[in-house]
Amino acid sequence: MRADAPVVEPPGLERSVLPARPAWTWPGGARLAVTVVVVLDTILGDRARGLRPVPPGGMGARPEPDLARLSHHEYGLRVGVFRVLDRLDAAGLRPTVAIDLATARRRPYLTRLLRDRGDDVIAAGPSAGEPIAADAGVDEERVVSATLDGLAATLGRACVGWMGPGGAETLATPAVLAHAGVAFVCDWANDEQPYRIQTAAGPLVSLPVALELDTQHALWERRLPADVWADQVRRAGERLANDATRGPARLLVVVLRPWLVGQPFRVPALEAAVRALAALPAWHAPAGEVTRAAVDQLE
Repeated sequence: MRADAPVVEPPGLERSVLPARPAWTWPGGARLAVTVVVVLDTILGDRARGLRPVPPGGMGARPEPDLARLSHHEYGLRVGVFRVLDRLDAAGLRPTVAIDLATARRRPYLTRLLRDRGDDVIAAGPSAGEPIAADAGVDEERVVSATLDGLAATLGRACVGWMGPGGAETLATPAVLAHAGVAFVCDWANDEQPYRIQTAAGPLVSLPVALELDTQHALWERRLPADVWADQVRRAGERLANDATRGPARLLVVVLRPWLVGQPFRVPALEAAVRALAALPAWHAPAGEVTRAAVDQLE
């Protein structure tokens, strides 16, 4: 890349270095906020061809339909999610659930579960295999509107947060989300505090995720041993808690994928990571509450 190449970022993205920001705290005087996002998504077999082939074992692409990959992913919706939620409940951590429209429509037992639990729910796009991409000719307004309307009808409540498939966006996505009534987005990994994105359709809050702690990135793409991932979660939390006592308040957003971290042999690592998060001197809250608390101080 040339030294004078333009920085690609959405219009209105506020850029600032962390030490120069005004001091503020989370509710109760906490210096660190912790949010856990559980992703429930579906790879539709007829649309899986557009995904980058990463079958179990990493040995190359399989013939379509790749039933091994599809069924491995589906495990999270049939088995893994219950293990993950049980461990979070036992630790007293209230999750944010990111669900896509395909899952909400095809898995009524999950939508009933979310309604009964009362978890914060955010939109995860139409399906795991339909990311928003500039080269795909996607009508973003139609996709976002159809996703939000479909989820509201299925769940019985509106989703005011967005975590797109694969974290994919175009430069127009923030404005499309703001115009659709979305209050916050969890697709960016460029900070340790929430920040505002100004768009032509109004402001949008970014809740930056800890990308390298996302279980898909850590356990699947980087092939880290589960105990190493759990230790990284612990060390990240402890470091942020320590840094926050000597500087600006911080946010840690950890993303759990039940098809991976809900596997039985990874449960000890899941439990270790959850215990480490629960033990932090932090305000533990779902993404919606974190956004509301941040907006009060970002004004």
